[in-house]
Amino acid sequence: MRKRSKRGCAGGRGMRHQLPARGSYAIVLMACWVAGLLVGWSSFGVQLDNDAYDFMMRVLPDRGQPQASVILAVDEETLQSMGGLRKLREIVARGVATALRGEPAVVVVDLILADPGDPTQDAVLEEALKKVPRLVLPAELTGGGWEDPLPRFARWATAIGHVHA
Repeated sequence: MRKRSKRGCAGGRGMRHQLPARGSYAIVLMACWVAGLLVGWSSFGVQLDNDAYDFMMRVLPDRGQPQASVILAVDEETLQSMGGLRKLREIVARGVATALRGEPAVVVVDLILADPGDPTQDAVLEEALKKVPRLVLPAELTGGGWEDPLPRFARWATAIGHVHA
């Protein structure tokens, strides 16, 4: 009968001599990670990413699904010509009415509505928001927690969450 070695394997050879040290794997893994970051941030990496995206779009093209959403943005010139910030809620109400003509799947309003404004403008905006079938209103994260829209607006929202376009 053969005597067993104190090292745990027949023939006296331990596992540590048959497999590379775990530290080597960690070093190789870390080197690959750093190389991936550096290449990804380089112009070569950006080009590679764009080429891969283009290839995937050719392999799986857009199926021509109808667009069910509308993006409506108000630039500074338009804002000023429509009355400026003092008429902002009225401008948003008109924008919502315009967007609804496109039958969007959802309307997201990127305007914090946590404070009361001019009562007439608030009423106009509320009237516009109540016509939206799926409305998302923003909440703002402040030092004291989330600041939600006023209840008169929030009750028409399908969802309330962080919004930033």
